[in-house]
Amino acid sequence: MPQFSDTERQIISLFRPGAKFTIEGDECTVIECEKPRPSSGECKTDVYLRVNKSDGEREIKISIKQANADFLEK
Repeated sequence: MPQFSDTERQIISLFRPGAKFTIEGDECTVIECEKPRPSSGECKTDVYLRVNKSDGEREIKISIKQANADFLEK
């Protein structure tokens, strides 16, 4: 089973700036895709996307869950 950080990198590699994909019947163009890096701790969002859709810019936040994950939450 892939390690968590490998899965994040694989997902980020799918959404390079300029890449296009369709969600809910609307074509999106990727503006930005990255791993959020808060000043402290770990955020719940694993991959952050900013995309351009026909009705303007949108944010998409992806949270990854794997079968071998340990969840720590405060």
